[in-house]
Amino acid sequence: MNKKTIKTLNIGCLIVMALLIFSIFSYGIANINSDTATATLLSRTQLKYKQLFPTNWNYGNGEIWVFGLNLFVMPFSVIFQNQAIARMCGSALALILFTTLLVYMYRKYIDNIGYTFILLFFILCLTPNYEFILYQASSVPGLFLLLIDLILSYKSIIENKIEYFILLIILVFINSISSLRYLAENVIPIISGLSVFAFFEYKMNRITITNVKKIILRLLILILFSVFGYAFHTYLGDKLLMNNTWLGSFALYLNPKALFVNLAKTIKNYLIIFGVTFRDVHLVLLFKSIIAAIFAIIIFAIIPILSIKNINRFNKFQRYIIILSIAHNVVMTSIIVLCDKTYNYRYLISSVFLFCVITSIYIFTFYKSIYTKIVLFIAVIFSVNLIFKSNNFLNVYEKKNSFNSQLINL
Repeated sequence: MNKKTIKTLNIGCLIVMALLIFSIFSYGIANINSDTATATLLSRTQLKYKQLFPTNWNYGNGEIWVFGLNLFVMPFSVIFQNQAIARMCGSALALILFTTLLVYMYRKYIDNIGYTFILLFFILCLTPNYEFILYQASSVPGLFLLLIDLILSYKSIIENKIEYFILLIILVFINSISSLRYLAENVIPIISGLSVFAFFEYKMNRITITNVKKIILRLLILILFSVFGYAFHTYLGDKLLMNNTWLGSFALYLNPKALFVNLAKTIKNYLIIFGVTFRDVHLVLLFKSIIAAIFAIIIFAIIPILSIKNINRFNKFQRYIIILSIAHNVVMTSIIVLCDKTYNYRYLISSVFLFCVITSIYIFTFYKSIYTKIVLFIAVIFSVNLIFKSNNFLNVYEKKNSFNSQLINL
């Protein structure tokens, strides 16, 4: 691919990022809600009482924020008097750091420009979830940790570098302290995916039985530290104010009828994330939903199957990413179905992200000639959509400001 094309793709990527930041500081500031404010309140409580885990903070849904948005918001909460600006600075910082790590992973291990596709496409297919990615940005720290997990696990276990393994142990411990959800989303899929990858590489005679034994030993160590981490979570839970509602529960639902219903809901949630509408459908929305459903089927089913079928045509890191991504998505989908987590489709965001990673690797490998056109097409659609959404922020701001004034007068 020539330098002019690469430059065009990079410019398109930068324009999209600029629009994202603009949307955060326009529509995002005008649309702050109680969920969005939680990160600011926690960070200010931590600063006020000089405690990493404040004993007077009510931790919701059984989750302890070890690496959450509060850490991104904290420095801006001190710098700015206007806490709405500080909160959106935290969201912007989280998005920028996540994007930077994504670019680093692609440029170092996959290809020089593949990140342009994954960035644009991931944001496009999450259009119903702007709140969780841009404004509230509650899903970004988890995705950031997921990327670090992928890089560290490859460097430490596949490339056998002990210094990275120590970092991976620390990260697994931190994830396990947070909650069962972080265990389910970050730790269990990594361990499962590494096991499948090691088995596959051994069967293809790419690694020896000695390598397999080393991998198994390190996976056992990771499992041990995940147990230690969750034990510490339980210990902290006895000391802190934990609001353990049904939202944080992971009880199994083994009724066959209920499992079938949950599976149907999960598939529906995947389609909703991708932009399919199931209610109040008029002709334009119906057309949009049909197109979205076709793309969803291609990305959630066809491309992963084709990637596995052609797995030997990818390089080592690409094979690793594809296998771990599929393992992650199988584990997450299974947990959502078995534990009835279908009420909130944001639990699928990490899975959608990894499906997009697989798609970007597959298209860049087999359809490089049309890669540029696909990326630019996505960039145009996304940019127009985001401009229309953010352009309305003044009306939203005026309505909420008027409502707040009435509350003050009361």
